[in-house]
Amino acid sequence: MDRKEAMKKIKELGLQEEVEKLSGFNWTRSKTSVLEQVIWNYDATLADRCPDCEEKTIEGTLDIVQPTKEKPVEPNPYETACLAFLGVLKDTGVLDDLLDKL
Repeated sequence: MDRKEAMKKIKELGLQEEVEKLSGFNWTRSKTSVLEQVIWNYDATLADRCPDCEEKTIEGTLDIVQPTKEKPVEPNPYETACLAFLGVLKDTGVLDDLLDKL
């Protein structure tokens, strides 16, 4: 799947936020492999192949081998800070009070 097809499919399925969660970037700036991964996670039949797998051709056949080792996605510092803050609210019991008010 090329980038243009992947972006079209992400937009068609409304998976922009999922891409942003996975990559930490705006979905239009994310790598094609991330777009393919989100499509694969949503519905594997929509993707050409598992994006984490490395292709290896042996005598005209295509074998899918173990997933390649890529650099892990760096966590979003804003999301990390928000989760830490929610943890503090939960530990002090304030979160329950706030949720009861809502």
